[in-house]
Amino acid sequence: AGMQPVVQMYFCMQINIDLSLIPPYIPLLRMNLGFLGGIYVDTFTGCWGGTLEASIGLDWGFKVLGYTVGIGVSLTGSVDFSEVPPSRAINDPESEQHDARVFAPEGADLRRCYSKSPWPVLQTFWEAQIKKAFSSESVQKKAKSDAA
Repeated sequence: AGMQPVVQMYFCMQINIDLSLIPPYIPLLRMNLGFLGGIYVDTFTGCWGGTLEASIGLDWGFKVLGYTVGIGVSLTGSVDFSEVPPSRAINDPESEQHDARVFAPEGADLRRCYSKSPWPVLQTFWEAQIKKAFSSESVQKKAKSDAA
Protein backbone atom coordinates (compact mmCIF):
# COMPACT_ATOMS: atom_id res chain seq x y z
CA ALA A 1 0.00 0.00 0.00
CA GLY A 2 3.00 2.31 0.37
CA MET A 3 3.61 5.05 2.86
CA GLN A 4 0.68 7.06 4.16
CA PRO A 5 1.62 10.48 5.55
CA VAL A 6 0.36 11.41 8.99
CA VAL A 7 0.55 14.95 10.37
CA GLN A 8 1.29 15.00 14.12
CA MET A 9 1.63 17.55 16.91
CA TYR A 10 3.06 16.65 20.33
CA PHE A 11 3.22 18.41 23.67
CA CYS A 12 5.04 17.64 26.89
CA MET A 13 4.95 19.39 30.25
CA GLN A 14 6.36 18.53 33.65
CA ILE A 15 6.08 20.53 36.85
CA ASN A 16 8.13 19.83 39.97
CA ILE A 17 6.70 21.32 43.15
CA ASP A 18 9.00 21.73 46.15
CA LEU A 19 7.09 20.41 49.19
CA SER A 20 9.98 20.99 51.61
CA LEU A 21 8.66 24.52 52.26
CA ILE A 22 5.36 23.37 53.79
CA PRO A 23 4.81 21.48 57.05
CA PRO A 24 6.22 19.00 58.05
CA TYR A 25 9.25 20.63 56.28
CA ILE A 26 10.88 17.49 54.88
CA PRO A 27 14.01 18.55 52.95
CA LEU A 28 14.19 17.59 49.23
CA LEU A 29 10.58 16.34 49.08
CA ARG A 30 8.94 17.08 45.71
CA MET A 31 5.68 16.40 43.92
CA ASN A 32 5.83 15.90 40.15
CA LEU A 33 2.99 16.49 37.69
CA GLY A 34 3.47 15.55 34.06
CA PHE A 35 1.51 15.54 30.83
CA LEU A 36 2.50 14.09 27.47
CA GLY A 37 0.28 13.87 24.46
CA GLY A 38 -0.28 14.32 20.81
CA ILE A 39 -2.87 14.83 18.13
CA TYR A 40 -2.61 13.48 14.61
CA VAL A 41 -4.53 13.36 11.34
CA ASP A 42 -4.19 10.61 8.76
CA THR A 43 -3.94 12.49 5.47
CA PHE A 44 -5.12 9.45 3.48
CA THR A 45 -8.44 8.95 5.32
CA GLY A 46 -8.82 12.35 7.03
CA CYS A 47 -9.30 10.59 10.37
CA TRP A 48 -8.16 12.23 13.63
CA GLY A 49 -6.65 10.59 16.68
CA GLY A 50 -4.58 11.30 19.72
CA THR A 51 -3.02 10.18 22.94
CA LEU A 52 -2.73 11.66 26.42
CA GLU A 53 -0.61 10.45 29.32
CA ALA A 54 -0.73 12.02 32.77
CA SER A 55 1.36 11.25 35.84
CA ILE A 56 1.63 12.36 39.44
CA GLY A 57 4.43 11.38 41.75
CA LEU A 58 6.40 12.08 44.90
CA ASP A 59 10.14 11.85 45.27
CA TRP A 60 12.41 12.43 48.22
CA GLY A 61 16.12 13.08 47.99
CA PHE A 62 18.68 12.68 50.73
CA LYS A 63 22.45 12.76 51.11
CA VAL A 64 24.59 9.62 51.32
CA LEU A 65 28.38 9.99 51.45
CA GLY A 66 28.11 13.47 49.95
CA TYR A 67 25.86 12.36 47.07
CA THR A 68 22.19 13.20 46.67
CA VAL A 69 20.14 10.05 46.10
CA GLY A 70 16.41 9.57 46.21
CA ILE A 71 13.39 7.36 46.10
CA GLY A 72 10.06 8.02 44.47
CA VAL A 73 6.65 6.70 43.56
CA SER A 74 4.38 7.71 40.72
CA LEU A 75 0.98 6.95 39.25
CA THR A 76 0.57 7.14 35.49
CA GLY A 77 -2.48 6.79 33.28
CA SER A 78 -2.96 7.07 29.55
CA VAL A 79 -5.71 7.18 26.98
CA ASP A 80 -5.60 6.75 23.20
CA PHE A 81 -8.44 7.65 20.86
CA SER A 82 -8.88 7.44 17.12
CA GLU A 83 -11.57 8.14 14.59
CA VAL A 84 -12.32 5.42 12.06
CA PRO A 85 -14.04 5.72 8.68
CA PRO A 86 -17.73 4.69 8.59
CA SER A 87 -16.90 1.68 6.38
CA ARG A 88 -14.68 0.25 9.13
CA ALA A 89 -17.31 0.85 11.85
CA ILE A 90 -20.05 -0.73 9.70
CA ASN A 91 -17.97 -3.91 9.28
CA ASP A 92 -17.00 -4.13 12.97
CA PRO A 93 -19.35 -6.53 14.83
CA GLU A 94 -18.29 -4.99 18.18
CA SER A 95 -19.11 -1.43 17.11
CA GLU A 96 -21.59 0.30 19.40
CA GLN A 97 -22.82 2.42 16.49
CA HIS A 98 -25.42 0.47 14.54
CA ASP A 99 -25.33 2.67 11.43
CA ALA A 100 -22.11 4.64 11.11
CA ARG A 101 -23.34 6.25 7.87
CA VAL A 102 -25.08 8.90 10.00
CA PHE A 103 -21.68 10.53 10.61
CA ALA A 104 -20.88 11.03 6.91
CA PRO A 105 -22.43 13.52 4.51
CA GLU A 106 -25.02 12.06 2.13
CA GLY A 107 -23.35 10.35 -0.83
CA ALA A 108 -19.91 10.57 0.82
CA ASP A 109 -17.02 8.17 0.43
CA LEU A 110 -17.42 5.90 3.48
CA ARG A 111 -13.70 5.10 3.47
CA ARG A 112 -12.93 8.64 4.70
CA CYS A 113 -13.61 10.59 7.91
CA TYR A 114 -15.31 13.99 7.81
CA SER A 115 -14.54 15.64 11.17
CA LYS A 116 -13.01 19.08 10.73
CA SER A 117 -10.95 18.88 13.95
CA PRO A 118 -10.03 16.38 16.67
CA TRP A 119 -12.34 17.98 19.27
CA PRO A 120 -15.60 16.25 18.20
CA VAL A 121 -13.69 12.96 18.14
CA LEU A 122 -12.37 13.56 21.67
CA GLN A 123 -15.82 14.64 22.93
CA THR A 124 -17.45 11.54 21.45
CA PHE A 125 -14.74 9.36 23.00
CA TRP A 126 -15.29 10.84 26.50
CA GLU A 127 -19.08 10.55 26.17
CA ALA A 128 -18.73 6.87 25.22
CA GLN A 129 -16.41 6.23 28.19
CA ILE A 130 -18.77 7.93 30.64
CA LYS A 131 -21.76 6.04 29.21
CA LYS A 132 -19.80 2.78 29.50
CA ALA A 133 -18.79 3.51 33.11
CA PHE A 134 -22.28 4.48 34.28
CA SER A 135 -24.01 1.65 32.45
CA SER A 136 -21.79 -1.05 33.95
CA GLU A 137 -23.50 -3.72 36.01
CA SER A 138 -21.66 -2.84 39.24
CA VAL A 139 -22.60 0.86 38.97
CA GLN A 140 -26.23 -0.02 38.25
CA LYS A 141 -26.39 -2.32 41.30
CA LYS A 142 -24.83 0.38 43.49
CA ALA A 143 -27.31 3.01 42.24
CA LYS A 144 -30.27 0.71 42.93
CA SER A 145 -29.02 -0.16 46.44
CA ASP A 146 -28.41 3.54 47.23
CA ALA A 147 -31.90 4.48 46.00
CA ALA A 148 -33.56 1.81 48.15
